[in-house]
Amino acid sequence: TGKSTIVDILLGLIKQDSGQILVDGKSININSSKLNIGYVPQNTFLINDTIKNNVALGIPDKEIDLRKINKAIILSGLTYDFENSGLSIESFVGEKGLKISGGQAQRISIARSLYHDPDILILDEATNSLDKSTEKLILENLLILKKSKTILLVTHNDSVLKYCDKVIS
Repeated sequence: TGKSTIVDILLGLIKQDSGQILVDGKSININSSKLNIGYVPQNTFLINDTIKNNVALGIPDKEIDLRKINKAIILSGLTYDFENSGLSIESFVGEKGLKISGGQAQRISIARSLYHDPDILILDEATNSLDKSTEKLILENLLILKKSKTILLVTHNDSVLKYCDKVIS
């Protein structure tokens, strides 16, 4: 009922026909190029490279900030996999992430968005491949960020709505 349309408008992919969307009291039509938006889609895109290079996608190796990588790894719930599955930031994910699980791929996508420290974070069914305990961990981690970021959570999973301040259905 318009979830994808709202996300597309926020991302600047389409313009709304009427009304306006305000961020900090200003129309996004005027300020959309100034918005720092992190988008985590339902379907994850990974390159055949290391976890580090997938998290910092597009950043040259010598400019990658390992502190930011580690913070994003913690917030996205990948720490357990690093401690228990032999993964590291130098592990290769394989073509389309074939060497890792779907949940790990989704968490790498979340870490990628967090690495870039967006003002607005859009999670579009971004936890649908995760088990309930991992999903809970990530959502609780994101609660820490909501003091300084706007987080838009698009979901069909009613159980995650308890993490939201406002629910639009």
